[in-house]
Order: sequence, then C-alpha cells, then structure tokens
Amino acid sequence: LQKKLIEANLLNERHDNLVHQLQANADQQTQKAESAALEIVQAQNECQMLRNELSHYQEEATKSFARYRDSTKEADELRAALQHLQEHTKSLQDAIAMYEMKDL
Repeated sequence: LQKKLIEANLLNERHDNLVHQLQANADQQTQKAESAALEIVQAQNECQMLRNELSHYQEEATKSFARYRDSTKEADELRAALQHLQEHTKSLQDAIAMYEMKDL
C-alpha cells in the first residue's frame, strides 16, 4: 500500500509539473500573441499615416497640375496676343512705308 502511495505521489508530482509547464507555455504563447497584436496595431497605424501622407501628396499634385494647366493656357493666350501685335506692327510698318513712298 505504501508503494502505491509513493507511486501516486510521484504521479501527482509529475502531473503538477506538467500543469506548471503547460501554464508557463500558455503564458509565453499569450505574451507572444499580445506582442504580435501590438505589432499589427502599430503597422496599421503606420499604414494609415502613410495613406494620409499619400492623400496629401495627391492633393498637392492635383493642385500643381491645375496651376500648370492654367499657366499653359495663359502662355498660349500671351503667344496669340504677341502674334496679333506682331501682325499689327507689320501692318503699321507697311502703311508707314507706303505713306513715305507717296511723299517722295
């Protein structure tokens, strides 16, 4: 009977040791999971910041393109006005030359 009692105590001790090992493993896995969850949240926050930054740059690019388009349109209008002035100047020069020839 005493031998059975010793065996039972040994089994109970092994059982307790296994329970402690399993609890330690579970605690370790829980810590790993919590750490991974924290990393995921940090990565999500970083992604959101990058999305916000990208959105800002897209808005700036859109504004810059609009300024470029407006500048191009204005440049085209100025070129047309310059060409008109050049044509008008040529006509005036021709008229002056004809007038001077009449006087001769």
